[in-house]
Amino acid sequence: MKKIFFTIVFLACATTNYAQEQPPTPPPAPEVVMTPPAPPIPPKYQKIKALKTAYITNALNLSQQEAEKFWPIYNELEKKRIVLRKKVKLLRKTALRNFDQLTELEAKKIVAKNIALEQQVLQEKKVMLKKITVLLSAKKTIQLQKAEHDFNRKLLRKMKGKTQ
Repeated sequence: MKKIFFTIVFLACATTNYAQEQPPTPPPAPEVVMTPPAPPIPPKYQKIKALKTAYITNALNLSQQEAEKFWPIYNELEKKRIVLRKKVKLLRKTALRNFDQLTELEAKKIVAKNIALEQQVLQEKKVMLKKITVLLSAKKTIQLQKAEHDFNRKLLRKMKGKTQ
């Protein structure tokens, strides 16, 4: 069973580098400030998401009622965090792509934007933890953080083991 689980996780993760390349989108009109909607989950990530959902549900030992309340909140906040992380990644890529042409003033602006985005990521995490603490309990919130960490480590180990 573990071999099948790790094989599925590896196969799903082996293609993540390919899935992250997306065509550039045109910038929004200067007058309108829009927050992009959360992108749909690509099929390659759906397997990982399903495994993560099962892993966290088991780790937290969620009842049916708890799971019905927990997952919509978790998924909504996770989508917001993904959008923010993509903004951070795009900002870093843009800065590195044009690194030789950057002036000191432009570099300072990029650093300031990066700090602001990282603060937004942290703020979303705070919101998520507060909502989940109210919904479940403080102990289960700590278990959630541990389960997320453990799942990510297992996923990375599996990917690393297959690439060597």
